[in-house]
Amino acid sequence: MLTFSFNKKPIFISNIQIVGLKQGNIDILCIQRFFGFDVIEPLLKNIGLPYKFVESSRTQEIEDTLLKNFPKLIILEASENLVANKLLLDRCREICPTTNIVFLARFMPVHHVVELVKCGAKEIIDSSELNNSKLVLSKLIDLANNRKPERRVKTYVDDSEDVAAVGKWEYNVVREELYWSRITKEIHEVSDAYKPNVSEAIGFYLEGETREKIETCFKRLLESGVSYDLDLEIETAKGNKLWVNSKGSIHKFHGVPLLVYGTFQDITERKKLELELTLSDTRYQKVIEATKDVIWEYDLIKNVIIYAKTDINSNFKLTSEKELTFNDMVSKIHPSEQQKFEDSLQVVFSSSDVNIWQCDYRVKDKGEEYIWINDNASIVRDKEGKAIKLIGAARNVTATKEYLKSIENQNNRFQEIAWTQSHLLRPPVVNILGLVDLIKSENASGSSIEKLLIYLAQTTEQLDDVVKQIVAKSDKVVRGPIKTGDGFIKNETKASVFKGDN
Repeated sequence: MLTFSFNKKPIFISNIQIVGLKQGNIDILCIQRFFGFDVIEPLLKNIGLPYKFVESSRTQEIEDTLLKNFPKLIILEASENLVANKLLLDRCREICPTTNIVFLARFMPVHHVVELVKCGAKEIIDSSELNNSKLVLSKLIDLANNRKPERRVKTYVDDSEDVAAVGKWEYNVVREELYWSRITKEIHEVSDAYKPNVSEAIGFYLEGETREKIETCFKRLLESGVSYDLDLEIETAKGNKLWVNSKGSIHKFHGVPLLVYGTFQDITERKKLELELTLSDTRYQKVIEATKDVIWEYDLIKNVIIYAKTDINSNFKLTSEKELTFNDMVSKIHPSEQQKFEDSLQVVFSSSDVNIWQCDYRVKDKGEEYIWINDNASIVRDKEGKAIKLIGAARNVTATKEYLKSIENQNNRFQEIAWTQSHLLRPPVVNILGLVDLIKSENASGSSIEKLLIYLAQTTEQLDDVVKQIVAKSDKVVRGPIKTGDGFIKNETKASVFKGDN
């Protein structure tokens, strides 16, 4: 069982058992072929790290030593056969992928050197350098004691070490050693001299659900080899809270976990932007829910119209589809207004100064009935001023259009009434006035007055007929559609001011 403690509280990372392995005590493994390591052994003694010599033919012993010790440095005696050298190098790297591997050679052709370095050899030390014991000793000490796994971990991590603010980490399962790169230490706000361990590393994550999540994922990685990619919060050594992305993977040999590795990145700014976008999107969705309009977005590059809402809280349903091509949308417009619709858009596309588009047109709704739409949109342009997107709202204005039409019809009828009043009502009135003047005159006799009264009665009847015609026309005008508060039209009859008792 691997058990770690932090802040005096034990953290149980894994119940995994690595069968046949124990913490290594061999730091340098020397694999010899022919001439041996008589020259190199005195130098190894000066380094002061445990080392072991194994003949290259003893493959099982080499494998066991690598598995049980995961050495910091492997020194290989080179053969004249390039293929044999590459096979031995590949075998060592398969088990210990981040261990520095050095070849010792009496002589090696340049193209052999190039091939071995390409395959992962760290250094090629030839006979000329072996004569300079101080130089060789310095190289070996640097390779054994000053490991830089962040340079070699590129084999396992897709992100390059040169990527800004991306740190690396490694955990040697056999030796129970955790390594942090410089950037990883900077994110945690610890010194360069800080030596991390697993318990303290996990302790940086916020206590509670966050810490439990990283513990679970790290344990599952060791036990089952399941990689993780998590966005979690940490509290740095200086007490600052950050969002980080932590990735973890594992290297195994014949199912045995040997090395856990990954990346570590500060994503605080990204998380802030994501939160702002989430809040903005929430507000946008609330506006969409509140409006009765159909909200849409026309992507000119893809030539697709996307509907954010088609009928939620709307008094009409434009379409049941979430997306329509532009041509499909135009096909729904009344044939007599398709050209007007397209021409209005061309004005927007051809002029970089126009930022608002508006058009009224008839379109088929889901029920295949034509309805009037008032469409308004804002134009999004690229740096060159070219329109790339329209974001708009379509409103059903059928009721308003019908109401305005009814008002227009009423006005026409009132004009007819006015013409009737001026042309038909005036003659009988003039006749009545004239007859009244004659009756009042001094020359009027009894018989003439009687005739005048007959004429007056006839003219009055004519006037009554004209008034009845006007009343009838007025009654038709006021019997019509009335616009209600909710925008719909209903029929209602009003008493005419021209209607008499009969």
